[in-house]
Amino acid sequence: MFEIKIEENLDKFHRQKIYPPRPGQTTPPNKKTNKRKLFHQHKWNIIKRHWRIHQDRCEQKQIQQIHVKRRQPSVEELLKITTHIQMLQHTIITLATFLANCRRIPLIWIFFRNGLSIVFNTYNLVVFLLAMAYGGPAKSPLSLGLLFLFYGYHILISFLETFLTILVYQSLNEEIRKAGPIADEWNIYITDDRIKTRLSQLSYLVNNNVKTFTLYGLININGSLIRSLISGTVTYIIILIQYSEDGEIYQVQQNHTKHK
Repeated sequence: MFEIKIEENLDKFHRQKIYPPRPGQTTPPNKKTNKRKLFHQHKWNIIKRHWRIHQDRCEQKQIQQIHVKRRQPSVEELLKITTHIQMLQHTIITLATFLANCRRIPLIWIFFRNGLSIVFNTYNLVVFLLAMAYGGPAKSPLSLGLLFLFYGYHILISFLETFLTILVYQSLNEEIRKAGPIADEWNIYITDDRIKTRLSQLSYLVNNNVKTFTLYGLININGSLIRSLISGTVTYIIILIQYSEDGEIYQVQQNHTKHK
């Protein structure tokens, strides 16, 4: 608003050709006076004055907002808000459970595929590293950098996909559970019996209906699944190495023994 006033005043002074005199000058400027320079000086004086007025008004509004007293909600309003929160929480729990149940088969496929990818790519990487250790770099069709780049890429992609999937489900579960402790904390400071009843119902709803997402009750989708995946990968790699007598590791060891 104050910018519009500035432009209006400047246009008015420009049309009327009003220029302020120099400091100490009582007569209007003569023809030799630099009218453009005086006009710009007067323009900036107007801008500064309006800007100070605008700042003063903003400070007054801030002071008024600080001194405004907020109205405390009534008991009926708090009861209505608590009821809406309870209904919303129940809807979120139902929707999250439904979506998790619909995604069980795709999740099983994701975990199975990524688990196999991690195990066999890690096993192949170990085989090539042992081949290079026993027979030298010439025994491996790829260099050390290409080995880590190729197999490491597949291992990393499979692990990240599994990790992000688990992280999404665990974060969703934790966010839904946050309403329970908040309701319990509010229940300490509330004195009205109706609101305390609503908060107790909300806490009971969250604590008893929000459970860890599972795959048909066999596997919990949380951080423990990552630990199980890593331990299972190490176990299967050790088993494959021990029982690979007809495989590449056994042949590499036999060739290394013959050369000795």
